[in-house]
Amino acid sequence: MTDNTTGIQIESSVEINKDLTQTSENVITQEKKTKQLSGFQKYLILSMYCIFIVLQSISLVVCKKQLSQTGFLLMQSKAFLSFIVITATLFLSTIIITSINPKLKHKYLCYMITLLLNIAGSLIACMTLGFIIQFIVELKLLQRKQFCYKPIAFLHGNGIRVHWCTFFKQEQQLFSTNDIYKTKSDNFHSVQLSNFNAKYSISGLDESFQVALPDKVSKFVVMTDIHANNKFTSALGTDFDFMVFCGDQSNNGTINEFEHSFKNLPQKPVIMAMGNHDARGKFDQVMQRDVNFYQQVRNVGFYFIFIQKGTPVSDKKVDIAMQFLRDNIHLSAGVEHVFIVVHYPVYSTGYFGAHPYFSKSLEVFLDANTDKKIRSVFYGHDHNFAAFQRNKQYFFDTGVGGGHITMMNKTKNGKERKWPSDSLHGPLVPINDKCYGYEHHLDSWLLYSRTEVEIAAGKIVYHVRDLVRDTILKSYEQIL
Repeated sequence: MTDNTTGIQIESSVEINKDLTQTSENVITQEKKTKQLSGFQKYLILSMYCIFIVLQSISLVVCKKQLSQTGFLLMQSKAFLSFIVITATLFLSTIIITSINPKLKHKYLCYMITLLLNIAGSLIACMTLGFIIQFIVELKLLQRKQFCYKPIAFLHGNGIRVHWCTFFKQEQQLFSTNDIYKTKSDNFHSVQLSNFNAKYSISGLDESFQVALPDKVSKFVVMTDIHANNKFTSALGTDFDFMVFCGDQSNNGTINEFEHSFKNLPQKPVIMAMGNHDARGKFDQVMQRDVNFYQQVRNVGFYFIFIQKGTPVSDKKVDIAMQFLRDNIHLSAGVEHVFIVVHYPVYSTGYFGAHPYFSKSLEVFLDANTDKKIRSVFYGHDHNFAAFQRNKQYFFDTGVGGGHITMMNKTKNGKERKWPSDSLHGPLVPINDKCYGYEHHLDSWLLYSRTEVEIAAGKIVYHVRDLVRDTILKSYEQIL
């Protein structure tokens, strides 16, 4: 009896051990399956993520080569937002994966986790596909919107240089009265025409354009520091012969900024100086001439000089600019009026202040050429209007035409240069070397403005226009 009982117990124990072994094997198998499942889902999501990044990078490379700065920045911003969403999805999916306990026996919970991971992977795949579709659609839309801005007629040499920009690099044709000009494949396009009066059209544009300068200049407009804001340039009107810009048409010299600066400009000829912000990018491709140059317009001559590559003024560039003036002052011998245009201020009540080496160098040049009919000097950079008069010559910081107004309570040149109000009048007391020339000061205002120059018999009148109120703030009369 005892032996039988013992045998039954041993047999039962063996069966129990077998059951335990089988159960343990099942658990291990389940753990392996769960781990494999988790690993599979993890690699699936990582693979989807990598595919998305690769496709996105390829798309942006294509954009960079084919699009102007406008289209490329648009794609960059949307790609960045997609990148944030995808990264957040991956992060949440990874948390779910790492939180799975391999010992879980609740199959429904495992199914739910698996379903969530599948949804996450599908979301990544769908967003990747959506980004590609969006990229293709936007390329098609940009192809329809072919031109960044309408053609600009730059006064250049003895004629005009027609400049325009397309979103995509492509060949273009310009049709003038007697000739057809073909440009190379690029975003920027330029054609030099041999006189100041021309009528032309461009392939892809339905309208034609005409430039006509009077035999004598009677009025021109001077603006500065547009900084890619066309709010005030769009409202210039047409009651003038041509426009002069004193620099900083852009912030970083990009196509996108040129688009905003030049959009809706009046169909009038333009002459531009280079500013320190323009020098950062592709502005030289727009100007297509030296930074120091002379331009004659009928009976008026302009000397454009450049003295700063970055924000600080370079004494070396000052010397180069002064040498250019000395070597080329004879070019304006036959004109009635001469003007000098530079971006950096000669005299300043603004943020940056004067650079005495430049101011004194220009004074020496002007004093040595009193017979050369140099009427005034136009400049910008300070983002406020200021008028000075030394001897019979005027010096105008022509104000800010689109960039921010720089308040003088934030000057970096010392608290002693703060303005007591929004305007200054009459001679000022110099405090430091930034205040060079304060004895010549007439007026200063913190406002958006431009200077309108009217040339009449025996005199020149300079009108300061408040761009916000669209009224003449003050006029300065120069008797010749």
